[in-house]
Amino acid sequence: MNDLDISVIIPSYDINELNLLKKSIDSILSQKYSNYDIIVITESKDLTDAVESSYNTSPRVSVVQINNESGGVSEARNAGIKQARGDIIAYIDSDAVADENWLQNINKIYQENENIVAVGGNSIANWETNKPWYLPESFLWLVGVTHKGHPDHGEIIRSTFGCNMTFKKSIFDKIGGFSSDLGKSHGFNLQGEEPELGLRIQNEFNTGMYYTKNAIIYHTVEKHQTNLNWLSKRAYLQGVTKAIMSNKKSELQTEEDYLRKLFLLYLPEHIKSIIHRKNIFQSIGSIIGIIWFTLLVGLGFVRGKLSTFFK
Repeated sequence: MNDLDISVIIPSYDINELNLLKKSIDSILSQKYSNYDIIVITESKDLTDAVESSYNTSPRVSVVQINNESGGVSEARNAGIKQARGDIIAYIDSDAVADENWLQNINKIYQENENIVAVGGNSIANWETNKPWYLPESFLWLVGVTHKGHPDHGEIIRSTFGCNMTFKKSIFDKIGGFSSDLGKSHGFNLQGEEPELGLRIQNEFNTGMYYTKNAIIYHTVEKHQTNLNWLSKRAYLQGVTKAIMSNKKSELQTEEDYLRKLFLLYLPEHIKSIIHRKNIFQSIGSIIGIIWFTLLVGLGFVRGKLSTFFK
Protein backbone atom coordinates (compact mmCIF):
# COMPACT_ATOMS: atom_id res chain seq x y z
CA MET A 1 0.00 0.00 0.00
CA ASN A 2 1.42 3.39 -1.00
CA ASP A 3 1.98 6.05 1.64
CA LEU A 4 -0.61 8.80 1.64
CA ASP A 5 0.30 12.21 0.27
CA ILE A 6 0.33 14.63 3.23
CA SER A 7 0.30 18.42 3.00
CA VAL A 8 1.66 20.01 6.17
CA ILE A 9 0.24 23.49 6.83
CA ILE A 10 2.15 25.92 9.08
CA PRO A 11 0.37 29.27 9.67
CA SER A 12 2.70 32.08 10.77
CA TYR A 13 2.41 35.85 10.99
CA ASP A 14 5.13 37.18 13.32
CA ILE A 15 8.56 37.92 11.85
CA ASN A 16 9.89 38.08 15.41
CA GLU A 17 9.14 34.36 15.75
CA LEU A 18 11.11 33.42 12.62
CA ASN A 19 13.61 31.25 14.49
CA LEU A 20 10.82 29.16 15.98
CA LEU A 21 9.17 28.86 12.55
CA LYS A 22 12.41 27.64 10.98
CA LYS A 23 12.79 24.99 13.67
CA SER A 24 9.24 23.86 12.90
CA ILE A 25 9.91 23.63 9.15
CA ASP A 26 13.22 21.84 9.74
CA SER A 27 11.52 19.24 11.92
CA ILE A 28 9.19 18.37 9.03
CA LEU A 29 12.05 18.21 6.56
CA SER A 30 13.70 15.71 8.92
CA GLN A 31 10.75 13.30 8.92
CA LYS A 32 11.23 9.59 8.36
CA TYR A 33 8.54 9.86 5.70
CA SER A 34 8.85 10.80 2.07
CA ASN A 35 5.43 11.62 0.62
CA TYR A 36 4.72 15.13 1.88
CA ASP A 37 4.98 18.83 1.14
CA ILE A 38 5.03 21.89 3.40
CA ILE A 39 2.90 25.00 2.92
CA VAL A 40 3.78 28.00 5.07
CA ILE A 41 0.96 30.55 5.26
CA THR A 42 2.31 34.04 5.93
CA GLU A 43 0.70 37.46 6.28
CA SER A 44 3.50 39.91 5.49
CA LYS A 45 6.11 40.42 2.78
CA ASP A 46 9.04 40.49 5.20
CA LEU A 47 8.15 37.10 6.65
CA THR A 48 7.42 35.68 3.19
CA ASP A 49 10.80 36.86 1.90
CA ALA A 50 12.62 35.49 4.95
CA VAL A 51 11.11 32.02 4.59
CA GLU A 52 11.57 31.89 0.83
CA SER A 53 15.23 32.91 1.08
CA SER A 54 15.89 30.26 3.73
CA TYR A 55 14.22 27.40 1.82
CA ASN A 56 14.60 28.36 -1.84
CA THR A 57 16.53 25.15 -2.49
CA SER A 58 13.89 22.88 -0.95
CA PRO A 59 11.23 21.75 -3.44
CA ARG A 60 9.07 20.54 -0.56
CA VAL A 61 8.52 24.02 0.91
CA SER A 62 6.18 26.60 -0.57
CA VAL A 63 5.12 29.93 0.91
CA VAL A 64 1.70 31.47 0.41
CA GLN A 65 1.13 35.06 1.55
CA ILE A 66 -2.44 36.03 2.31
CA ASN A 67 -4.18 39.29 3.11
CA ASN A 68 -5.70 38.32 6.42
CA GLU A 69 -7.63 41.41 7.53
CA SER A 70 -9.28 39.55 10.40
CA GLY A 71 -5.90 38.32 11.55
CA GLY A 72 -7.43 35.01 12.55
CA VAL A 73 -5.65 31.66 12.48
CA SER A 74 -8.85 30.13 11.09
CA GLU A 75 -8.46 32.14 7.89
CA ALA A 76 -4.84 31.07 7.57
CA ARG A 77 -5.78 27.43 8.05
CA ASN A 78 -8.54 27.73 5.47
CA ALA A 79 -6.05 29.23 3.01
CA GLY A 80 -3.92 26.14 3.58
CA ILE A 81 -6.82 23.88 2.66
CA LYS A 82 -7.19 25.67 -0.68
CA GLN A 83 -3.49 25.29 -1.45
CA ALA A 84 -3.05 21.70 -0.29
CA ARG A 85 -2.55 18.93 -2.84
CA GLY A 86 -2.27 16.05 -0.37
CA ASP A 87 -4.83 13.39 0.55
CA ILE A 88 -4.26 14.40 4.17
CA ILE A 89 -3.94 17.90 5.61
CA ALA A 90 -1.74 18.11 8.70
CA TYR A 91 -1.50 21.21 10.88
CA ILE A 92 1.40 22.12 13.13
CA ASP A 93 1.96 25.46 14.85
CA SER A 94 4.89 27.65 13.93
CA ASP A 95 6.22 27.37 17.50
CA ALA A 96 6.15 23.56 17.56
CA VAL A 97 8.55 20.90 16.30
CA ALA A 98 7.54 17.43 15.20
CA ASP A 99 9.00 14.12 16.28
CA GLU A 100 10.78 12.50 13.34
CA ASN A 101 8.11 9.78 13.18
CA TRP A 102 5.17 12.21 13.30
CA LEU A 103 3.97 11.81 9.71
CA GLN A 104 4.80 8.11 9.64
CA ASN A 105 2.57 7.44 12.65
CA ILE A 106 -0.24 9.58 11.24
CA ASN A 107 -0.11 7.74 7.92
CA LYS A 108 -0.26 4.40 9.74
CA ILE A 109 -3.55 5.27 11.46
CA TYR A 110 -5.25 6.34 8.24
CA GLN A 111 -3.98 3.28 6.38
CA GLU A 112 -5.21 0.87 9.06
CA ASN A 113 -8.80 2.15 9.02
CA GLU A 114 -10.29 3.81 5.96
CA ASN A 115 -13.25 5.06 8.00
CA ILE A 116 -11.07 7.41 10.03
CA VAL A 117 -11.51 10.99 8.80
CA ALA A 118 -9.30 12.87 11.27
CA VAL A 119 -6.31 12.07 13.48
CA GLY A 120 -4.98 14.12 16.38
CA GLY A 121 -1.74 13.63 18.25
CA ASN A 122 0.13 14.21 21.45
CA SER A 123 1.44 17.69 22.36
CA ILE A 124 4.34 17.76 24.83
CA ALA A 125 5.55 20.97 26.45
CA ASN A 126 8.88 22.48 25.51
CA TRP A 127 9.22 24.96 28.36
CA GLU A 128 11.37 28.06 27.86
CA THR A 129 11.24 28.48 31.62
CA ASN A 130 9.98 26.32 34.48
CA LYS A 131 6.32 25.33 34.61
CA PRO A 132 4.65 27.74 37.05
CA TRP A 133 3.58 26.34 40.41
CA TYR A 134 -0.01 27.56 39.90
CA LEU A 135 -0.54 25.71 36.59
CA PRO A 136 -1.94 22.22 37.33
CA GLU A 137 -1.27 19.30 35.00
CA SER A 138 -5.03 19.24 34.38
CA PHE A 139 -4.86 22.78 32.95
CA LEU A 140 -1.94 22.34 30.57
CA TRP A 141 -4.45 22.83 27.75
CA LEU A 142 -4.13 26.55 28.50
CA VAL A 143 -0.72 26.41 26.80
CA GLY A 144 -1.71 23.96 24.07
CA VAL A 145 -0.25 20.88 25.75
CA THR A 146 -1.86 17.47 26.31
CA HIS A 147 -3.20 17.65 29.85
CA LYS A 148 -4.05 15.27 32.66
CA GLY A 149 -7.52 13.93 31.94
CA HIS A 150 -7.12 14.00 28.16
CA PRO A 151 -8.75 11.00 26.42
CA ASP A 152 -6.60 7.89 26.07
CA HIS A 153 -4.73 6.58 23.05
CA GLY A 154 -7.07 5.02 20.49
CA GLU A 155 -10.19 6.91 21.58
CA ILE A 156 -12.44 8.79 19.14
CA ILE A 157 -12.72 12.34 20.40
CA ARG A 158 -14.28 15.62 19.30
CA SER A 159 -10.97 17.40 18.65
CA THR A 160 -7.43 17.85 19.83
CA PHE A 161 -5.06 20.81 19.85
CA GLY A 162 -4.62 22.87 16.71
CA CYS A 163 -0.86 22.41 16.91
CA ASN A 164 -1.22 18.70 16.13
CA MET A 165 -4.28 17.78 14.07
CA THR A 166 -4.83 16.17 10.68
CA PHE A 167 -7.80 15.61 8.37
CA LYS A 168 -8.70 13.89 5.14
CA LYS A 169 -8.83 16.76 2.69
CA SER A 170 -12.04 15.43 1.14
CA ILE A 171 -14.11 16.14 4.27
CA PHE A 172 -13.78 19.89 3.77
CA ASP A 173 -15.72 19.62 0.51
CA LYS A 174 -18.76 18.65 2.60
CA ILE A 175 -18.44 20.71 5.77
CA GLY A 176 -16.34 23.71 4.79
CA GLY A 177 -13.35 24.92 6.76
CA PHE A 178 -12.72 26.49 10.14
CA SER A 179 -15.15 29.08 11.46
CA SER A 180 -13.75 32.58 10.99
CA ASP A 181 -15.79 33.70 14.03
CA LEU A 182 -13.47 31.71 16.27
CA GLY A 183 -9.73 31.17 16.65
CA LYS A 184 -6.76 33.18 17.82
CA SER A 185 -6.20 36.50 16.11
CA HIS A 186 -2.71 38.01 16.32
CA GLY A 187 -2.30 37.20 19.98
CA PHE A 188 -5.97 37.62 20.96
CA ASN A 189 -6.66 34.21 22.42
CA LEU A 190 -10.27 33.56 21.49
CA GLN A 191 -10.40 29.83 20.87
CA GLY A 192 -12.86 27.15 19.88
CA GLU A 193 -12.33 26.75 16.14
CA GLU A 194 -11.05 23.18 16.57
CA PRO A 195 -13.94 21.84 18.70
CA GLU A 196 -16.49 23.68 16.55
CA LEU A 197 -15.09 21.98 13.45
CA GLY A 198 -15.00 18.69 15.35
CA LEU A 199 -18.70 18.96 16.12
CA ARG A 200 -19.50 19.50 12.46
CA ILE A 201 -17.41 16.45 11.57
CA GLN A 202 -19.31 14.37 14.11
CA ASN A 203 -22.66 15.55 12.77
CA GLU A 204 -21.74 14.90 9.13
CA PHE A 205 -19.75 11.66 9.38
CA ASN A 206 -21.05 10.17 12.64
CA THR A 207 -17.48 9.85 13.92
CA GLY A 208 -14.79 12.07 15.36
CA MET A 209 -11.04 12.43 15.56
CA TYR A 210 -8.86 9.42 16.36
CA TYR A 211 -6.37 10.29 19.10
CA THR A 212 -2.93 8.70 18.99
CA LYS A 213 -0.28 9.34 21.63
CA ASN A 214 2.38 8.22 19.15
CA ALA A 215 2.06 11.22 16.80
CA ILE A 216 4.13 13.60 18.89
CA ILE A 217 4.96 17.27 18.60
CA TYR A 218 6.87 19.44 21.08
CA HIS A 219 5.02 22.71 21.63
CA THR A 220 7.10 25.68 22.78
CA VAL A 221 5.71 27.41 25.86
CA GLU A 222 7.27 30.85 25.86
CA LYS A 223 8.11 32.70 29.05
CA HIS A 224 5.21 35.17 28.75
CA GLN A 225 2.77 32.26 28.42
CA THR A 226 3.60 31.14 31.97
CA ASN A 227 2.66 34.53 33.38
CA LEU A 228 -0.42 34.39 35.63
CA ASN A 229 -2.02 37.35 33.88
CA TRP A 230 -1.62 35.74 30.44
CA LEU A 231 -2.95 32.38 31.64
CA SER A 232 -5.87 34.06 33.40
CA LYS A 233 -6.90 35.93 30.25
CA ARG A 234 -6.68 32.72 28.26
CA ALA A 235 -8.88 30.87 30.74
CA TYR A 236 -11.43 33.71 30.69
CA LEU A 237 -11.54 33.73 26.87
CA GLN A 238 -11.95 29.96 26.90
CA GLY A 239 -15.18 30.54 28.83
CA VAL A 240 -16.31 33.14 26.29
CA THR A 241 -15.58 30.60 23.55
CA LYS A 242 -17.70 27.93 25.22
CA ALA A 243 -20.59 30.40 25.49
CA ILE A 244 -20.36 31.13 21.77
CA MET A 245 -20.37 27.41 21.02
CA SER A 246 -23.37 26.79 23.27
CA ASN A 247 -25.22 29.69 21.64
CA LYS A 248 -24.73 27.86 18.35
CA LYS A 249 -26.44 24.88 20.02
CA SER A 250 -23.17 22.96 20.13
CA GLU A 251 -22.93 20.18 22.69
CA LEU A 252 -20.48 20.71 25.54
CA GLN A 253 -20.40 17.12 26.81
CA THR A 254 -16.59 17.06 26.67
CA GLU A 255 -16.42 20.10 28.95
CA GLU A 256 -18.96 18.63 31.37
CA ASP A 257 -16.99 15.38 31.63
CA TYR A 258 -13.82 17.36 32.24
CA LEU A 259 -15.41 19.38 35.06
CA ARG A 260 -16.57 16.20 36.76
CA LYS A 261 -13.01 14.84 36.68
CA LEU A 262 -11.63 18.09 38.08
CA PHE A 263 -13.88 18.26 41.13
CA LEU A 264 -14.66 14.61 41.78
CA LEU A 265 -11.24 13.13 41.07
CA TYR A 266 -8.31 15.57 40.81
CA LEU A 267 -9.17 17.96 43.65
CA PRO A 268 -9.69 15.07 46.12
CA GLU A 269 -6.37 13.57 44.94
CA HIS A 270 -4.51 16.78 45.77
CA ILE A 271 -6.26 17.11 49.14
CA LYS A 272 -5.26 13.53 50.01
CA SER A 273 -1.67 14.28 49.07
CA ILE A 274 -1.62 17.21 51.51
CA ILE A 275 -3.19 15.11 54.27
CA HIS A 276 -0.55 12.39 53.74
CA ARG A 277 2.19 15.02 53.42
CA LYS A 278 3.15 14.06 49.89
CA ASN A 279 4.05 16.74 47.33
CA ILE A 280 2.50 19.36 49.60
CA PHE A 281 3.68 22.46 47.72
CA GLN A 282 2.73 21.03 44.32
CA SER A 283 -0.69 19.93 45.59
CA ILE A 284 -1.47 23.33 47.13
CA GLY A 285 -0.51 25.03 43.86
CA SER A 286 -2.71 22.64 41.89
CA ILE A 287 -5.71 23.25 44.15
CA ILE A 288 -5.29 27.03 43.84
CA GLY A 289 -4.89 26.75 40.06
CA ILE A 290 -7.90 24.49 39.56
CA ILE A 291 -10.18 26.80 41.55
CA TRP A 292 -8.82 30.03 40.02
CA PHE A 293 -8.82 28.99 36.38
CA THR A 294 -12.20 27.24 36.65
CA LEU A 295 -13.65 30.43 38.14
CA LEU A 296 -12.28 32.48 35.24
CA VAL A 297 -13.65 30.07 32.65
CA GLY A 298 -17.02 30.32 34.38
CA LEU A 299 -16.92 34.12 34.39
CA GLY A 300 -16.04 34.14 30.69
CA PHE A 301 -18.93 31.79 29.98
CA VAL A 302 -21.38 34.08 31.78
CA ARG A 303 -19.95 37.10 29.96
CA GLY A 304 -20.37 35.36 26.61
CA LYS A 305 -23.95 34.41 27.41
CA LEU A 306 -24.85 37.93 28.53
CA SER A 307 -23.33 39.45 25.39
CA THR A 308 -25.66 37.33 23.27
CA PHE A 309 -28.67 38.06 25.48
CA PHE A 310 -28.26 41.85 25.24
CA LYS A 311 -27.61 41.99 21.49
